[in-house]
Amino acid sequence: MLMPIGPFPDFSACVAHMVKPKKEGGGGYDEETAKKVCGKMKAEPEESFSWVSGLEVLKPYRQLIHGKAIHPIKTYHPYEWPKLRVYLEEELKKSAETLIGKPLFLDHVRPLNGSVLGAYYEDGALEYIARVEDEDVLRMIHDGQIKHASVQFEWKTLENVNGVAPRGINYQHLSLLKDLPPGDPESSVEIWSNIAEGLKLQRQLKEVKANTTGTPMDARGKKILAPPNPKKGSETEKKEMGERVLLERIWDRAYINDLDDDCFAYIESGGEKDEQRKTTPRSLRHLPFKNRQGNIDLPHLRNALARLPQTKFSDEAKTEAKRKLCAAAKKVGLKSEVCGIEEQVAPVPEETGISGRDVPEWMGDFISSVEDALETINENFDAVTSRLEALEKAQKSEASREIHEAKKSVEALKAQIQVLESQKATLQEDLKGVKKPGEAIISSNVTPPRDMIPKKAIEAVLPPDWIARAWGLGPQRFVQDIKRVLRQSREAYIRG
Repeated sequence: MLMPIGPFPDFSACVAHMVKPKKEGGGGYDEETAKKVCGKMKAEPEESFSWVSGLEVLKPYRQLIHGKAIHPIKTYHPYEWPKLRVYLEEELKKSAETLIGKPLFLDHVRPLNGSVLGAYYEDGALEYIARVEDEDVLRMIHDGQIKHASVQFEWKTLENVNGVAPRGINYQHLSLLKDLPPGDPESSVEIWSNIAEGLKLQRQLKEVKANTTGTPMDARGKKILAPPNPKKGSETEKKEMGERVLLERIWDRAYINDLDDDCFAYIESGGEKDEQRKTTPRSLRHLPFKNRQGNIDLPHLRNALARLPQTKFSDEAKTEAKRKLCAAAKKVGLKSEVCGIEEQVAPVPEETGISGRDVPEWMGDFISSVEDALETINENFDAVTSRLEALEKAQKSEASREIHEAKKSVEALKAQIQVLESQKATLQEDLKGVKKPGEAIISSNVTPPRDMIPKKAIEAVLPPDWIARAWGLGPQRFVQDIKRVLRQSREAYIRG
């Protein structure tokens, strides 16, 4: 029985294509290398989650997880009813789609910010794709603290099949397990990395077919570019090609900030021009579609047209951006539903300033996802930097406030000391008239001053020694002087 290998019906067809010259759409390999390439393709089984290629809902999300929720299995639950459960393959197939849109939980107790985006029964298991907006949970998955999943469901009927088999399953939520043991030990949870690349590969594998000449064609009847021949091209050429891909295809923030203003579809008002005649702050510029040389870049033009309807611009701003982007799309003959442009049949002249002619359309998703990831890293870095600056500013402000409060306390203590010194002098003058024990210290015909403060009231407002020390040497000495004056006054009264 002949087994298909990737897009080819069998091993011989694969080798035949790989040895064809590149100008005829083949791989350009010699026969020995072609057999090795096809042998490797044969050894690698088709990846699971082939159903994911049609899920357009995944594109907006970067933080995705995937795995197997449950297999046809018999499980034992000693503290639940029914204790012995049998999950039948036919029921798992029927119920798979009821998991879509359901929320995520941690250990069936704690709700998470996330939901199931897709679910399908394939390769003997209920597979799922879900979004998770929780950095702690993603870290635990990455570190291996969360490795299994579980499903919560309702059923319509139960059937005795060497245990109790639920029928008419309707899933309620998907739970990631950290502290609870899994009912299905073969369930899994993994971070889905390079989602755009994964979707591209699945889409390509699904669309590719062999035409009558054996040349791989996609669903639109276009030739799929043959893979580069690793035996051709010098190391310098390969290095230059890699640098070109990094510098021209994936634009980071530094590259975008260096672009001229006319490379953007829309620029918000309120900015200023720098010495290079570029708008500052750079965050006012949106939807870049031209490269550093001022040429229209096809991958970024497609990306800008796709993002335009999702922007929060005003109607006037969207109209302005659409006018620029659609003019560029018409110039290069790019098909666009946003602009109502059908792809031109006649080729665009070579002298037209276009970048990215050699970039397949599917690669635009990958470029976009990488640039989004880079921008997310930049945004997180900016947020951390802002928090650090705010913290340093708050610390300086708090220190200034404490110094101000300490100065106020010192001034208050100085005023109290002056009052005490005055009271001390008055007391000493009164004591001079004392003739014998028991005689009044202050004569009855003398009216006491109105601003006299009881000693206990003064002692009550004086801070403990440890607080005075914290204020500094000056405040500490003032507090000590006040206490000394009160003590000497008390001793003099007792001696008198």
